[in-house]
Amino acid sequence: MINKILKINTQHSILEELEENDLHRLIEIRTKHKNSVLHKITNSIEVQRKYFRLYKNRMAAGDEVYYKIFDKKNPEDISGLVRITELTKNEKFSWESFILDRNTSPLVAYDVMLTIFSIGFEVYQKNICGPWDVPKEANNIILFHKNAGISEVVGEDAYYFKMHATRNKFFNRINYFRDRGIGNILKAT
Repeated sequence: MINKILKINTQHSILEELEENDLHRLIEIRTKHKNSVLHKITNSIEVQRKYFRLYKNRMAAGDEVYYKIFDKKNPEDISGLVRITELTKNEKFSWESFILDRNTSPLVAYDVMLTIFSIGFEVYQKNICGPWDVPKEANNIILFHKNAGISEVVGEDAYYFKMHATRNKFFNRINYFRDRGIGNILKAT
């Protein structure tokens, strides 16, 4: 099994494993977004601690890592959250719970997405990321993925588009972003 990458430094962001003492900020970020498409969470710290313990079990099993995100323009405060998941699956991985504070640099969204894809496709050598759900009413998220040119809709149900990214599409597009300083992993430990 590949060791988990717990800290990542890029040109625009820093990703570090979420810790239990970060749960107050997790609640703040997840509950203050009026337009968030993530599932609603409770603001109870005790409930979040219970979820955190379950996450730690999945992390110990090598299945996922939950990251807090720092925008390098404001590195003192957690700017967002993202999870890389399903790492123990043979050919695939996924990502979930991606949310950024409204004051975060727009480049950070692309930087984090490309960093997660880099971990899955380059480090873990997976072939597919996803599928993940995108609410049909989330036009900004669909446009975000369309502009990146890596992800595509592969299905849908009444409420969600099912999206995924492939290794081939990632490698066809990643240099476009890296040449512009986005998605470059400077250090990973």
